[in-house]
Amino acid sequence: MLNRDVSQDLKDHFAQDTTTIARCWRIYRKDGEVYAFTEADQELIVDDITHKPLNAGQMSAFESTSDTSPDNMEAEVLLDSSNIDAVDLQTGLFDGAKLEYFIVNYENLSQGKFKLTKGWLGEVEMEDDEKASVEFTSLMGALQQTKGRQFTYQCDVKELGDSRCGVDVEALAYSGEVSSFTGRDTFRDYTISGETEDYFRFGVVEWKTGYNAGLSMEVKSFAGEIPISYVDTDNNVFGVPGNETTDESLSGEITVSGSSGNDGTYTVASSEYQYAIGTITANGISADIYNMDRYSVTVQGDPFNLQDEDEDNDEIEEGDRIEINGTPDSDGDYECSGASYSDGKTIINSYDRIPLSRDMETTFIYVEENIPDNTADGHIVGNSEGRFEIFLPMPFPIQKGDRFKVYPGCDRYFGTCKDRFDNVVNFRGFPHIPGRDAVMKYPDAKG
Repeated sequence: MLNRDVSQDLKDHFAQDTTTIARCWRIYRKDGEVYAFTEADQELIVDDITHKPLNAGQMSAFESTSDTSPDNMEAEVLLDSSNIDAVDLQTGLFDGAKLEYFIVNYENLSQGKFKLTKGWLGEVEMEDDEKASVEFTSLMGALQQTKGRQFTYQCDVKELGDSRCGVDVEALAYSGEVSSFTGRDTFRDYTISGETEDYFRFGVVEWKTGYNAGLSMEVKSFAGEIPISYVDTDNNVFGVPGNETTDESLSGEITVSGSSGNDGTYTVASSEYQYAIGTITANGISADIYNMDRYSVTVQGDPFNLQDEDEDNDEIEEGDRIEINGTPDSDGDYECSGASYSDGKTIINSYDRIPLSRDMETTFIYVEENIPDNTADGHIVGNSEGRFEIFLPMPFPIQKGDRFKVYPGCDRYFGTCKDRFDNVVNFRGFPHIPGRDAVMKYPDAKG
């Protein structure tokens, strides 16, 4: 049970008709970072930790029972005002972080605190680039989790290459460079060859250069076909996401498969790659755009000198005209509603709505034959080697030339451990346990 040692002064304050109480919560990340917030409109120093007002967020109704049912709570946070970065949430830095939730008298902090609950952060759901919902699992919730080892068919090591596994993953890792990409969750390296389709599946890719340098993500699949995202029967054009192709793969013929009515072989006439994220120019300064939404544009660094304390030196401010170039559908002049710099990037907001291309990154393949059906489905059969798909999109765009290091994956089955890694001696599963059919088998005269 949580120790609710409450001072008598705080109890007396609770009994008054009018109280000055405020809820507070602290988050202890596994890397040692501590985040402390309060619903009060002023900073509160409790246990020598400064709790900042979270005016733009809200905590849902807190439910607690006297039995062993886990407490339930959810926090909704606007990321631009909480010092919690969306990138940190998306890349898992807050996964499993400890949370403390308590009440204080903000007019007299010496009365101590009333502890409501402790636990861990659970599922994080990004509603958009500025808002996230975070679930909470209390100490009681830990009683519902399986502890210790279980007799399972698959290996139960924490990750491939850990101390219980013993596989030298560094020796098996591959260092590569992005040859082409599709948004933030798919990319290719055409120099990879000879690996089986599932070699890197469930592995981890670590980014060494580019906007995502220092971040990592688990690999969902390795190798695959090129999906068709756009069809124009008037001009006989197939569109595929991003820069999924090379000049070599677009010479001669392409084969379409799995579509509603366009399956067959086509002769390539020409191809054109369009990348919607171009450049932004304001007051004579231009910068590459690497993110865009309906009312803002994000650039790397501080090209407009927003970190300078002298406001007269700011090169962009409310009312300035901004120009976007190099996109299929978003080019134009817009009025700036303000700009801010944080965590290595600058966000320029616009009063005007910025139209976005449906396909931000598309390669258009013009063919000589007539395309019969206008439905955008199916895929182009081609060289599928070196195509990585990751489980979650990276927070920043993947670019051609980005360098990465990818480690092989393991599906935890005995055959994979034996054939791929020659590591049976360290297999931590129980592959010879009789299956469900054997357990439920009815005895007969043959035994």
